[in-house]
Amino acid sequence: MNIHTLKKFVTNTEQHQISLNAAPRLEYGFKFHLINLKNFLIEELKPFPGRIELVTQILVLSIIWVIFAMSLELPDIWLSVYVIFLTSRRDAMSTAMAGMATLLGCSIALILCLLMLSLTASEPALRIPLMSIFIFIGMYATSILEAGRLALSIASMLAIMFGVVDSVNTPEELTRSLLWIWLAYAGPILLLVITNLIFSKNPARLFEEELRTRIRTSALALNKGPKSKEFNEFSLLYHKGMIHLRELQHMACLSSKKYKKRRNEDLALISMIDRLMASIYALENAPEQNEQSQVLMHKCGIWCLKIKDALRKKKDFKSTLIKATFSDEEITALPPSSVPLFLNLLERINTLLLAVSQRREITIPLLNPNLQTKTRSTIQEFTGVFVPDAFTNPEYLYFSLKTTLAAMLAYLFYMGTDWHGLRISVVTCIIVARSSYGETIHRLTMRLLGAMVGSFFGVLAIVFIIPYLDSIVGLILLLAYGGFFCAWASTGSERISFFGLQMSLAFFLCILQSFGPSFNLLLIRDSITGIMIGNIIMSIVFFVLTPSSATKPMRTAIAKNFDILRKMLLLENKQEYSETNKALPELRSRFERNMNTIRGYLPFVTLEPRSMHSRKPGSSRADMLLLEALFISVNTIAEHHPPERIQRILSPALKQAIWYCNRELAGWLIHYAYMVKTGSPIRPYRQRQYYQALKKATEEMMFSYDSSPLLRIHLQARLKWYDLLYTQIELAGLREQNTLTAQIE
Repeated sequence: MNIHTLKKFVTNTEQHQISLNAAPRLEYGFKFHLINLKNFLIEELKPFPGRIELVTQILVLSIIWVIFAMSLELPDIWLSVYVIFLTSRRDAMSTAMAGMATLLGCSIALILCLLMLSLTASEPALRIPLMSIFIFIGMYATSILEAGRLALSIASMLAIMFGVVDSVNTPEELTRSLLWIWLAYAGPILLLVITNLIFSKNPARLFEEELRTRIRTSALALNKGPKSKEFNEFSLLYHKGMIHLRELQHMACLSSKKYKKRRNEDLALISMIDRLMASIYALENAPEQNEQSQVLMHKCGIWCLKIKDALRKKKDFKSTLIKATFSDEEITALPPSSVPLFLNLLERINTLLLAVSQRREITIPLLNPNLQTKTRSTIQEFTGVFVPDAFTNPEYLYFSLKTTLAAMLAYLFYMGTDWHGLRISVVTCIIVARSSYGETIHRLTMRLLGAMVGSFFGVLAIVFIIPYLDSIVGLILLLAYGGFFCAWASTGSERISFFGLQMSLAFFLCILQSFGPSFNLLLIRDSITGIMIGNIIMSIVFFVLTPSSATKPMRTAIAKNFDILRKMLLLENKQEYSETNKALPELRSRFERNMNTIRGYLPFVTLEPRSMHSRKPGSSRADMLLLEALFISVNTIAEHHPPERIQRILSPALKQAIWYCNRELAGWLIHYAYMVKTGSPIRPYRQRQYYQALKKATEEMMFSYDSSPLLRIHLQARLKWYDLLYTQIELAGLREQNTLTAQIE
């Protein structure tokens, strides 16, 4: 969050006496959503390394399976092609795991479905309660198990097979139909897994490429400066977090013993890159910058490029790695408030240099060996079967009950109307169900839009193209052309991939209905109608029965981060510097994990009705930006903790003033954390009771006769950051007060 922009906004508001009612309207208004949609499409549809290869792989495998299935006249070809789209990943290990999980889920669903048929053969009335029990258990397992995707695969396959049960008359035909569905899943999955293990990229290689990409992007951002296009791209990459990088590292461990042995070192390397990017991102919000700042940023960018080259394993890497240092003249030429930022960045670069040298088994000249203790990971990952709050969180039970109720209502509707073409509504209720209302609405929207777009192009092909096709070559070209756009969308992030999957499902359902040209539009009509009915039922059930807002976990994560900031600020009040230095990395890691949670839930908040959160604190993007701004200030103050040699010469008055300022600021942070968690109004903060004492003691220390230039810079920089932190807190309280006033008006 740019504090100068926020300050200007609040000042203009006070000068013109304008209500802040316009702020919520801007966030939820049509123009805001239109701009966000444009930026969303640009971000999600732009190429990234490996996207073309993945799309090509999906299309080639789909065409191979279509030719094979057409030759043997296998049924449900459209479903098989959809399975290829569903289980394809960037690396071989992820594809194999996703494919085998889907195949296992399909096999378990087949066994359960046959078991249900044997139990209800003489009593068909038992089918509905048994279906309800199976769906409830599947959705509950989806919530409480770490392997939730496997349980979701079982539940969705059960819904598909239950639909087949009611549309077939004889047991023999029913068994045959269920086995054909299993083959429609198993065949393309085996083809996909085998070809990926042979031809696809190794996850270890992708992991190394992603490491270099992060460092190269950081170097370009430093070389071009905060206002450049490269820095904007760096900011987008920074806000995505390190989740994808950690997933690649995990897959590399599964595929290679070498990466499994150095797992801790690689996890530590990921954390170092994350902190390096956080230090670079903090430079954008530095209160003061001058020409010397640009010079040192360019210098740091060159060091980052050397780290990237060392990771690439060039032969001359040893001569290019050397300890990164700033001279005293370079430091004194910086604005005082920027000194701690550049010192932190310098430490991050040197720590990365050491980590890379240990990876390459070389020695870096002049590098402090004491930094070696920081190359070990402190991340503790949960690796149990159940999620931590599996049996204490009632939301999982409510979610399972609501999903089961919606699915059974859809089932009773299409059975009561004797319209078996609507059985896709039951599948819709299961695959779009998510824990919060906003997430569910997002999935519903993506499913409906994807099905409508895919059906539109499929109908155009049926009317204008298929009548003129006279060989399988023309069909393959049509599938390749239409499948390219579907595959391109499905290989995006989770925000748009579901749209691409539904688009591909609808398109192939139009084109591959049978072994020859098909002009039946009733199947498309029934599918779209079934999806719309499922959407309506899910929207009503999830909104009326104990609606769960996305702001609840978001507010919890925000409250935790305010408490983490309080702990970081109070670390300096401890007497031992070593304790402060050991606790900071763990607090920063916890802060970033909570920020990933906040960023994940934030897009879904705008999809929920305002009545679900009523603009409570912790339910808007401004709260996330406030956290980022406060973290930069608090982390800079905590990182710029005076070394022991400086601590010894600080005056008692200055030590006491720092202690009381930290306590005062920590009191407001814990107040904000409590109010965000409970949804209560935030009180404005207008007092600087101890800041004046800090300022007076700092000035006395700075102008004393025995203070060195570096000590004066250190003290002046700390005073600047304390002033900025006080200003951020005051403006945050004023923003919340004005928002509350706007709601009352």
